[in-house]
Amino acid sequence: LEKVTAIAGNYEIGHASSPSLSGFKGASMKPFEFKDMMMRTFAVPLTGKELGALVKYYDSSGSNTVDSKEFLAHFMKLQRQEAEARRKRHIDRERGLKRAEKEKEEEFQAAQLRAEREKLKFTSEDEKSFMTKIRGAAQEYAIDSATMQEPLQAFKGPALNAVAFIDIC
Repeated sequence: LEKVTAIAGNYEIGHASSPSLSGFKGASMKPFEFKDMMMRTFAVPLTGKELGALVKYYDSSGSNTVDSKEFLAHFMKLQRQEAEARRKRHIDRERGLKRAEKEKEEEFQAAQLRAEREKLKFTSEDEKSFMTKIRGAAQEYAIDSATMQEPLQAFKGPALNAVAFIDIC
């Protein structure tokens, strides 16, 4: 049954390259006919033991033949189950990729935040230096001077976060 399951899992209904199942549409097949049909249709060789197990599994009447309808019904059921399992694996894989991408983005954002916080660390010397610079700039600033108005344009608009303020200064 493993070979039949593998074949069914790879079989795509209606696909141009999928083999025709018309050879299995008779009432029943003798074991050698079933073995030949499996080889011609799916290029799958069956050993004597495998053939015996399949005949026993698909012989609903006890006549030592493979019931074609039963085989096709089981084959299509396996095909649907395997296609659904493949679809679920694909969805899980996509979800995993999206989750990993989201985690990577969150880590990137956290690293940026840590870097921004690191830029904002200062000592009392830094504070004294800044206050000296800002006092000097305020003393130099002439409210009616056109040359002094231009640099202040950067401060118009929405509020700046601390890192943007540092970059401007």
